[in-house]
Amino acid sequence: VINLRTIRPLDRETIFASVKKTNRLIALEEGFPQNGVAAEIG
Repeated sequence: VINLRTIRPLDRETIFASVKKTNRLIALEEGFPQNGVAAEIG
């Protein structure tokens, strides 16, 4: 579980390290699908 409190600066290194280790990514967030964390990652 990675708690991303802010989009900027987006901690891409932590996200990529987790995906590399687990081969999984699930992005859950409240709000609009545009301009959110999932949109920045994807």
